[in-house]
Amino acid sequence: QRLLFVALISIGPKSSKVLSFSLPLVSSRSKTCSVRSFTHDYFHPFPIDYKRPVSACKSTSLSLSSNEVTSELASNDIMMVNEVYATALDSDSQLENTVETYLPKMSPTLIMNLRKAAVTTPSESDEMANKMAQVGRALEAVLDTQLQLGRDLLSDLLKCGEIRKLDSAIGNAARDGRLDMAYFTVLNMNIRDAYDEQTRNEVEKSTGPFASEGEDSPPEANRFSILQHIYTRCQEEMEKTVKPGSGLLNKLLRTNDASVRSNQLGHFLSPQTSVKTPDGVEIPLVGEGAGKALVPPADFVEAIGAAVRQIREIERSGGTDRETSANLVESCRQVAIEGRLAVGEIYGTDSSELTHYEDILQPVFRPDQNDSAYSPKA
Repeated sequence: QRLLFVALISIGPKSSKVLSFSLPLVSSRSKTCSVRSFTHDYFHPFPIDYKRPVSACKSTSLSLSSNEVTSELASNDIMMVNEVYATALDSDSQLENTVETYLPKMSPTLIMNLRKAAVTTPSESDEMANKMAQVGRALEAVLDTQLQLGRDLLSDLLKCGEIRKLDSAIGNAARDGRLDMAYFTVLNMNIRDAYDEQTRNEVEKSTGPFASEGEDSPPEANRFSILQHIYTRCQEEMEKTVKPGSGLLNKLLRTNDASVRSNQLGHFLSPQTSVKTPDGVEIPLVGEGAGKALVPPADFVEAIGAAVRQIREIERSGGTDRETSANLVESCRQVAIEGRLAVGEIYGTDSSELTHYEDILQPVFRPDQNDSAYSPKA
């Protein structure tokens, strides 16, 4: 079985869109279940503690100086904190509204440090530490609100009751920009809980007094299979809205079968010279799009580098532990290896495309310096 792991990858420096990279939570023996109808009884709102780890510190009183709360921040992060604070004062609006506006522009390092500062009680004379604490508390309130909106959206999806209505609702939510980081956080937590619940039920059925012998019973629609369908459909909708390289990387990372990944790489990285109709007739392409790949290898390798860079940034900021980060990077590395083989087969081992592919990825997975953006946390 594979355990769920998630890396939230921002798409663009000023975009609030995110992709949730993960491998499916499925057992190697599990079967695909055809889900045609369901009820919202499969939804457990926040079945596990969804509060962020820093919230556990709210009962304590920490006193940190401005040097301590800003030691890991870059100069542009500090400028953003001052700008958020000043904007809220000048506009006479609530600080939460200003933080929500600036949130898509915040780096993971800044977000993590603001969350740490939110539970501190700095001295009144320390101006910067007080700004960090106030902005951090506003950020906590914004994130709590977004998590609640994500929970409400998942609840609404599970109330659709029929697959076609569900798919339509997911498409509408994607167009409205509601498939954000908070929603995927809630969805992944419910998937994890549903998987644990299904595993416990399977153990009880196989070891209990009413355990059946012989052939396995046919798969039934359950909470886990429905949430998996929702997850897959949401990923497909998000892949339509991002850059082609990022969309392909996400598609590969959530594909468990190596042969399927190979076919996907061959399809998207190969120059398109014709299209095949449903009845099998190939029509040659002419004009501007002829001979171009759906995803140029340069765009794909750029997406891999950006993903690894952001995983390492989240690790250095304390957003994840080293083991989880290493697993995520290893998944990206495996996809990069398969991509290199595909590029070599399509364009040739002496091609400029393959040379560029290797040159870009060399510092990504073998950084020369410890201060590299691709290096793990020391």
